[in-house]
Amino acid sequence: MLVVALLAGLAAATADTVFADVEWRSSVEGRTWQLLPLQQQQQNTSLVISVNTSADQHEIEGFGGCFNEKGWDALTTLDDGAKSVVLQNLFGEQGLRWALNRMPIGASDFADSYYSLDDTVGDLAITNLTLARDEEKLLPYIRAAMQINPNLTLWGSPWTGPYWLKDSAPQAPNNYGCGSLDPDPAKRAAYALYLAKVAQAYRTAGLNFEHLAIQNEPSHGTLWNNSTQSCKNSYPHMHWTGAQLAEFLKNDLGPTWEKEGLADDVGLFLATFSTPGDGYASNCCCVLCAVCCEIGIYIYITVATKIR
Repeated sequence: MLVVALLAGLAAATADTVFADVEWRSSVEGRTWQLLPLQQQQQNTSLVISVNTSADQHEIEGFGGCFNEKGWDALTTLDDGAKSVVLQNLFGEQGLRWALNRMPIGASDFADSYYSLDDTVGDLAITNLTLARDEEKLLPYIRAAMQINPNLTLWGSPWTGPYWLKDSAPQAPNNYGCGSLDPDPAKRAAYALYLAKVAQAYRTAGLNFEHLAIQNEPSHGTLWNNSTQSCKNSYPHMHWTGAQLAEFLKNDLGPTWEKEGLADDVGLFLATFSTPGDGYASNCCCVLCAVCCEIGIYIYITVATKIR
């Protein structure tokens, strides 16, 4: 997350100074910026990495972080000079050169509070989609980075859809962190249209929005319990199985993407799923690739791994 990466930006940009004085700090609710012991692992053998620069293989488009409201909150505590140093260290030619970055669609776990880009209950035609909340912090952050690198590209992903489109809507407004997309065909179609209009709105706003990840961490979040008419709320989540994701893209999102004229401009992305037992790879890869090939959408598939 960029809010964490501010530490890297504030530190000097060279390896000798970064590793000369390293601290490990962590923040949890009620305890912010706690200094923790830094444990260095000793190994008996040297690690050797050989890089063959004479044979080009796959091209790497870039590296990046994730824009969010908390990151902008942190940046705006600095004076203009210090803010410029951080931004240059993150996005500039002499810094980390982050050029391929992520952005949340609506609230993430690093948002100041819950929101989506259309919280008008029953707006199945998505006529009330607005970037007003994004214009407060998220878009100023992105535009500040684009002043340093105008070619900076973005991929977006929702942590949750609008609360009223979820099967946990009876628990609203405390359902943004649990439940799944409502199985009602009208609401599934509305959510596909919502994602398409989001992509269009960001591109109209001048962002180089080039990819959509259908869902952040689809295996996370608790399910709606019909018996108790409740679910445990948390930070923004919307749960999907692999079969549900594949069906949604095949029957709703893929056709909508083509109808809205996005197939040639915005690629679809499967990202940040880490539980093979839920069938994301087995259900999604073949179905999603087949749908994308049929209508000309290009798709990227990534799997999140945990580093221990």
